Amino acid sequence: MSAFLVSHRHINTIAAYAEQWITRHNSGRFGELLAHVGTAQQLATQLYGANVDSVCHRYKDEPSADIGLGPIVYRRPARIPGPVEIIKAIHCLEYQSCETDTWESSPAYRNLQKIAGWASRELPGYATAPWAIYDPSPETADRVCPSCSGLRPQPAGPCANCGAPPPAPQGPPAGPADGGELPTITF
Repeated sequence: MSAFLVSHRHINTIAAYAEQWITRHNSGRFGELLAHVGTAQQLATQLYGANVDSVCHRYKDEPSADIGLGPIVYRRPARIPGPVEIIKAIHCLEYQSCETDTWESSPAYRNLQKIAGWASRELPGYATAPWAIYDPSPETADRVCPSCSGLRPQPAGPCANCGAPPPAPQGPPAGPADGGELPTITF
C-alpha cells in the first residue's frame, strides 16, 4: 500500500460538511457528537494529524511539520459538496490514514465513520426506503410490499414507505372448467 497527504481543502471540506450537519441537526454542538473535538478547526487538525501520522508510519519517518503542508487552518470552502462526494472524500482520507496500527481505534477514524453515516442518510432514496425488511410470514405475507419490502399498514392499502398500490389479486390458473385449455404435453 501507499499513502499520501490529502490537501488542506480536502480535509476542510469534510470538516465543513460536519459543521453544516451539526448546525442543522444538533444546534452546532460539536462536542456532543464527535470524539475529542469541539470545533471544525479541531476536527480538521485531528484528521490532518491522523493523515500525517499514517504517511510517516508508512515511510518510517518521524512525524514532523516538515512532512506536511504546514499546520492546517480551517477555512470553510465556498461550496460544500453533497453526500456522495463527501463519502468518497472520507473513503480517500481513511485509505490515506490507515497505516498506523491504532487507526481503527482512533478518534479520527470514529469521527469519519460518524460523518459518513450522516452523509449516507442524505442520499437520494434513503428517507423513503423501508426501515426494516420483513420476512414474509403467514401473518404478514399479504402486507409485504413487492416494490420495497416494506410492510403495508393494511393488505389492501398502499405501501406506507413507497406508496405502491397493493398487488392485483391473482386467482387460480385457468383450466378446462374455466374455459382455458389443457397444456400440451409432448413426448
